[in-house]
Amino acid sequence: ITDSRKYLEKIVNKIHQKDWQINNVGISLTCNNPRIDPLVPHLKHCLSELLNLDPGNIGITATTGDGIYCQVTCSIKKF
Repeated sequence: ITDSRKYLEKIVNKIHQKDWQINNVGISLTCNNPRIDPLVPHLKHCLSELLNLDPGNIGITATTGDGIYCQVTCSIKKF
């Protein structure tokens, strides 16, 4: 899979097949000069559609640091 959205859809489908659902998602980006604030509403909208999740249950933050990396946490619950 080369499109990350397709990969995410596949994972979400597997979660749903096991009678689980995503409860909330937290995303933390770190890079030398993060400037994602203007993009956050769009990112939340896109992710909420892919995850079938309210945008209010998606948190996105950015921090200044060495290198570039992303950390994601997700809580799931049984249907």
